[in-house]
Amino acid sequence: MQFTQSIKTCFSKYSSFTGVGSKSEFWWYALTYFLLTGVLVGIGQYLMQLSIGYQLAGITGNTESLVVGINLSIYSSITWAIIGILWTIVFIPFLAAGSRRLHDINLSSKWLFIQLTGIGYIWLIVWWSLKTPPTFTFRQSISSCWSKYFRFAGQNTRSEFWWFTLYTTIALIVLAYIYLNLSRILYILANQDSAIWTNVNMLWQVISFAIACLIIIPWLSAGSRRLHAINKSGWFQLLIPTGIGLILLAFWWSQQISLSQNRISYTPNSPSLDWEPVCDKCGNTLKPTSAFCTTCGASQTQTQDPEPDPLSICITCQAPLNPNSAFCTTCGASQTQTQDPEPDPLSVCITCQAPLNPNSAFCTICGASQTAEPELQTCSSCGKQLLLNSKFCPDCGTPIN
Repeated sequence: MQFTQSIKTCFSKYSSFTGVGSKSEFWWYALTYFLLTGVLVGIGQYLMQLSIGYQLAGITGNTESLVVGINLSIYSSITWAIIGILWTIVFIPFLAAGSRRLHDINLSSKWLFIQLTGIGYIWLIVWWSLKTPPTFTFRQSISSCWSKYFRFAGQNTRSEFWWFTLYTTIALIVLAYIYLNLSRILYILANQDSAIWTNVNMLWQVISFAIACLIIIPWLSAGSRRLHAINKSGWFQLLIPTGIGLILLAFWWSQQISLSQNRISYTPNSPSLDWEPVCDKCGNTLKPTSAFCTTCGASQTQTQDPEPDPLSICITCQAPLNPNSAFCTTCGASQTQTQDPEPDPLSVCITCQAPLNPNSAFCTICGASQTAEPELQTCSSCGKQLLLNSKFCPDCGTPIN
């Protein structure tokens, strides 16, 4: 679904929390919602900070600045009221689209309430990005990404990346909680003029930084493989320090794999668009052009021998043929034309000589029984026994009186 179609669809289903929604329908509108919300909040924050700045200047004795600050505060309040109305207008279809997206992966729309926790948005983003059924579970994603720790080449699926993103976020939050509390304790001890605790505090800072890097590196490699799946360079992850670059990267990370550009064969009846080549034997992710699996070494070019087609025979010369053959490869006879059946032999009535079916019990012309002994006469010339109503002898042609 295109951008304009997504916007029209979501507004036409403004408060429809039932049914299902596709990934493209939801994410195009979600991108619009987040960008518009960011712009509105930015405008409101700018006016509020400007108002505070003028009021602080007015406190120092600048009456004119104080008046401007008070006026700006009034305008800021009105602006925030308008922002609240506009945000509500665009937020309702966002919730409805998110509910339909959850239904599409067999989840209840009640899970939308976890966005009230803030961190719940991470889990929702993972679900909103999944297909049915997901190609990776949470546990499989962690195992796969850690086994490809420094592998920035190759590709991966959205479910593999987003599950590992959830895992990385949770791990960093736990680490940050431990880091802040332990750092506070070590800082207090270091201020008691103890050189030992000062060294321990410095060592803890280094260890914390090292652990954070160990957690982030496999996530960056997974993000690089996800970008490769849509034919983007992994170097685009340098946009992460900008903050706003995460929005663009999140959009790319949520896109489907580009089948035509990645030279992966695709048929319209393919059950999934988020497909990547995997080993037939061990399931390891491979490049589209891989001839052998890098894990088990199994050949990816050998296919199973198809079962031979059952043979048929020519209706004319009995030579073996493929059942779909239209002509015999030996005699050239058509296999689509059936041979005309031989006509049933006819018999004649023993009384009136009318042609009959050989199984007829009575003549259809004269009604004579065909099971009785026929009355015979003798030819006067050759002596052949003839039926009683015979007019000529079939052997000598003599007329019978």
